[in-house]
Amino acid sequence: MLSSWAAAVPAILVAILIFFGPGFLLVRLAGGRTALALGLAPLVGTSIVSVAAESLRIVGAPWNLWAFVPVALACCLGTWLLRRLLRGSGSSVRPESERNLTRNILVSIGIAAALLAPRLLLIFGSAGNISQTTDDVFHLNTIRLMLDVGNGSIFTPALLNGDGPGGFYPAAWHSIVSLVAGTTGVGIPASVNSVNLVIGALVWPAGAIFLARQIFGNRALTMFAVSVLTVCFAAFPFRLLDWGVLYPNFFAMALTMPLWGLALLLLKQTASGDEVSVPMTWWLVLTAAPAAILAHPNALLAVIALVIPLIVARLWGLWNTNGKASASSKLRFRLSALYIGLLVIGVTAWISLRPIPLSNINTNPPYTTIARAFGEWLTGTNSGHLAAVGTLPLVVLGVVHLVRTRSNLWLLGSYGAVSLLFIAVTGFPLSTLRTFLTGGWYDDYNRVIGLVVLVALPLAALGATCAVDYLRGALVTRWPATTALRSLAISLTLVLGGSLLISQVVTVNPAAASAQSRFNIAPGAPMMSADEYRLFKRLDDLVPADAAIAGNPWNGSAMAYWVSGRHLIFSHIFVPMTPDRKLVARSLRRASFDARVCAAAKRLNIQYVLGSSEPEFAYGKPDDGSYSGMNNMDSAVGFNVVAQEGTATLYKMANCG
Repeated sequence: MLSSWAAAVPAILVAILIFFGPGFLLVRLAGGRTALALGLAPLVGTSIVSVAAESLRIVGAPWNLWAFVPVALACCLGTWLLRRLLRGSGSSVRPESERNLTRNILVSIGIAAALLAPRLLLIFGSAGNISQTTDDVFHLNTIRLMLDVGNGSIFTPALLNGDGPGGFYPAAWHSIVSLVAGTTGVGIPASVNSVNLVIGALVWPAGAIFLARQIFGNRALTMFAVSVLTVCFAAFPFRLLDWGVLYPNFFAMALTMPLWGLALLLLKQTASGDEVSVPMTWWLVLTAAPAAILAHPNALLAVIALVIPLIVARLWGLWNTNGKASASSKLRFRLSALYIGLLVIGVTAWISLRPIPLSNINTNPPYTTIARAFGEWLTGTNSGHLAAVGTLPLVVLGVVHLVRTRSNLWLLGSYGAVSLLFIAVTGFPLSTLRTFLTGGWYDDYNRVIGLVVLVALPLAALGATCAVDYLRGALVTRWPATTALRSLAISLTLVLGGSLLISQVVTVNPAAASAQSRFNIAPGAPMMSADEYRLFKRLDDLVPADAAIAGNPWNGSAMAYWVSGRHLIFSHIFVPMTPDRKLVARSLRRASFDARVCAAAKRLNIQYVLGSSEPEFAYGKPDDGSYSGMNNMDSAVGFNVVAQEGTATLYKMANCG
């Protein structure tokens, strides 16, 4: 198991190249300037990965970096040809301004990375650690499956059930991790942690800075404020590295910022000067679409919720002229038709991108009342976590500034929309309305709370900008001899330094510590212990390649697949149950004297069984005895010990039929 982060550097570099290389080149070839390309590169790059994975699956080519590169270059070449055909051009910006803007963006991203990376490294611990949580069984095994079959497609995860090709799964994150793992050979856990490090430390702040530029313009102070504040919220990115573990949602949330910014670019609601020609803007939207769906569909749902207030404000502005000059009637009707059409598309997508019917959702109940949910939203907290006292004053100041200046008031509508989702998922009673609102997030508040951060962050950055400006003016007024640089340094220290310090101590430290507690491969770990890992590493020598292994997935045995590559009947926590699987899960230990169980085991080709004397993973474990037939195998008749590592044992089936 790779443990050194120094040895994981190749995986980190390859991840950076995948996220920023192809997307940056495509946006530049579409006519976008460097600033636009830096903001959209991870979003567009993710789409290129997804398109490449499906294209290579269709032609039967293997999923690796050398097959990916030609597809990525083809996407970029197609963009260049399309732009030439449409005679599009980029923004006309003076080279000096372009260089200054690019430098400010890169410095801001660097500051954010310098703040976020140590936090994330502390959470992950060793490069080879895994998250000891339910969903990580599926994530790690899916990556191993992609590597084994040489296929990074969205349809590959369904093969994990052993039932052949199946349905769609938003697997962009898995596709990228498998590409990194297959290229560098550092191992699956190190590749997972390296990719997540790049997402958290680079993709997230790059998108946040891009969005802030679209809303507030290119002021360096605001970009700097965003970079510092990206590490000041517990709900994102840290919560989604704790609960679940929700890697695809973590990835999708990071991509939501640039996706939202691109929507503003399309709607001409941008203060950044990042415009490209209208046809190429639509082309960028089209190229971003695969990422919006395949990272996780709720990224698109989030953008719908965030953009609808702007569209409604546009419609209101078209018809509520109050006697002022407005667009011609014909133009108003055309724009109204466009906005109404976008609203219809948004509502349709909202309905379509949720499990249908609503009863299919594994609903998570609310944990508090509506009144308390409102209070938690107001204080920037959730489910007992400490209030966001370091950022809340800045958010309030940002809101006050928007109201006083009557600028970008639609942003308050976006804040209200995500706040409604948060209050609904935490406080609304179980109902069709609640599931209609938050079903796209499986009625799980852990997936929703980060949405509030998406709006709170730019509002806090605006508030910080206002506070710094006020303090600078006050310092110069009170002490005229104070230089501009000194007043700026003092103001930044008081506002952003104070917010950073308070946020880390009060809000982020507990959240990061909770997430850190999940990552390990230690003796007695809740999902896969050190003993189990040592045994699983030996399976490729102990078990023939054509033999199947059974084991209770809740005791960690399902993790044996990503470690060894040997076939597991129950390869993740929620494997669909066939009659044979159900019988084996409940009764395998009786196979020596129950012909029905023996026959089912033979049909499944079960020859070995994994057992563990450690407690099963508690959270979410069914209490109906679903897997009781594979527990306490040491006392079962007809199962011989093949190998043992501490609490973990491999048995060979004997005397079956």
